[in-house]
Amino acid sequence: MDTQLVNCLVYDYMATVDTKLAEKFKKEAKVTQQLPPGSPGIVDIFKHFKETSTKEMKRKHALAEEESSPKKAKQNLSPDGSEASVKIVEDSECGTEEVEVKAATENVYKATLESQGNSVLAERTKIFIRNVGKEVVYEDFQTKVEQFGKVTDFLNPGRGFCFLTFSSAEAANACIDALNNSEIAGKTVQMNITRKKSEAGPTGKDASENVDGCKLFVHGVKQETGNDELKEAFAKFGNVTDSFNPGKGFAFVTFSTPEEATAAAEALNGKEVCGNCVSVNVSKPKVKPVADPNSKAEKKSKKREVLESFRLFVNNVSEDTTQDDLKSAFAAHGTVTDAYNPGKGFAFVNFASADEAQAAIDALNGKEVLGKEIECNIAKFKKVQKGRGKS
Repeated sequence: MDTQLVNCLVYDYMATVDTKLAEKFKKEAKVTQQLPPGSPGIVDIFKHFKETSTKEMKRKHALAEEESSPKKAKQNLSPDGSEASVKIVEDSECGTEEVEVKAATENVYKATLESQGNSVLAERTKIFIRNVGKEVVYEDFQTKVEQFGKVTDFLNPGRGFCFLTFSSAEAANACIDALNNSEIAGKTVQMNITRKKSEAGPTGKDASENVDGCKLFVHGVKQETGNDELKEAFAKFGNVTDSFNPGKGFAFVTFSTPEEATAAAEALNGKEVCGNCVSVNVSKPKVKPVADPNSKAEKKSKKREVLESFRLFVNNVSEDTTQDDLKSAFAAHGTVTDAYNPGKGFAFVNFASADEAQAAIDALNGKEVLGKEIECNIAKFKKVQKGRGKS
């Protein structure tokens, strides 16, 4: 079953039980859809399953329940993350089903939160290694790195760094903890987990995810400080959902709520963290600036667009065709403000308006003009890169 649909079902049921818990689940599981009107709820699906499942499936289900917790209170995840007991109702079949549905729903909720929290970490299997020689090959690393887990890929582009990918995040982190700032192939290397651009910092539309102020920018962090060490240092102020040190003198720490992030920033800004004095601020999302319509660049761009719409490129023109000949040939379709023949088999003709230029194209493209069949199109300006001539 589609994950988004399952999340919709869980959220729909939670909304009838605990709205606060439901909203927390919606945010953590990133529920973006709604169940269509008339769709069966999770209770209906559970009842249908019990009615249609075979005796063998029911027997296995009953045995599993007896082995795990026969006639004991099941556990419920409360809004604050703590566990609260849920009593089994034995007076009626409906009551028992409702409790079973609650338990199943909470199991899905808990599993979803864990998967959402670990999904990013699970993807961090690639290590960025600095200070590597151009001639270094995987065999130089093999004996040291394979003790931590299965290596799936190695790449040395020959630019002083390389990439090493493990099959799991645990193996990658263990490798960094053990080998960061150690000597490999005659050089002391630095290791960090690589990140996708989407993780490095949201911009534009995606920046809305960090508007709530949960992410902190920590400046002054040592290059060798591990992500777990960083997480532990900030954990006393709340639930740290993510920590990342790219090894460039700064790091990012993300909390589950803005209040926790603010409390950590106020307490640790200017203080010693992981052996270094750091400055801590709420990370501000980068938003692409809107172009000023009155700026010189915008005005120049608009002027170019206007000129392009008036100017025609005429191909297959004789070298001997004069400016006056061109003006006379095109004058029937509008006011020709300029004409130029560089003597290279083509020419340019400028009109006073875009409509006139288009009318000339419609009438003369593919037709014989001044003794030759010509091609007419709107002329496009070539961009010029500074210091590199024409493009």
